[in-house]
Amino acid sequence: MVACLQLGFYLASWGMLRGSADLLRRSAKHLVPVIEAIVSSNPSLWEIDVNSYGDTAYTVIFEGANRIRASFPEGASDILVSKIMLGTYGCVPAFDTYFKKGFGVTTFGPKALRKVSGFYRENASIIDSHCVATIDFHSGRETQFKYTRAKVVDMIFFVEGGS
Repeated sequence: MVACLQLGFYLASWGMLRGSADLLRRSAKHLVPVIEAIVSSNPSLWEIDVNSYGDTAYTVIFEGANRIRASFPEGASDILVSKIMLGTYGCVPAFDTYFKKGFGVTTFGPKALRKVSGFYRENASIIDSHCVATIDFHSGRETQFKYTRAKVVDMIFFVEGGS
């Protein structure tokens, strides 16, 4: 149940529990199938980042996305699925309104991920330099974990799309 609460608060922080959103009317227990889909997905999803995109990675990413989407009986948008994947695996940007506007794409699909891969290749050194360490919640110190390249790309185009 702790994982459901963590996922729920993460989604709330991204604005996914507001207005007419279906998740707003659900309890955290509603996320149990989503957590099960996340933990039962292909373990290689935890290793995929934009520098390793390719046909095999795209297959694994969209199999995982389909598992997550199917875990919501009422269905799940590309925005919701990609935000969950960014927040858990860190393998894709969140295809929300600002990201799509800033990056110039309309859907979360292989074509868009190929474009993300191309952007990364053209800007790899800059993006890699911004993969900074995350901060431990309790101690406030840096951890051994770094932001993924997908998260850095997400931040770039979230800002670009919001301006």
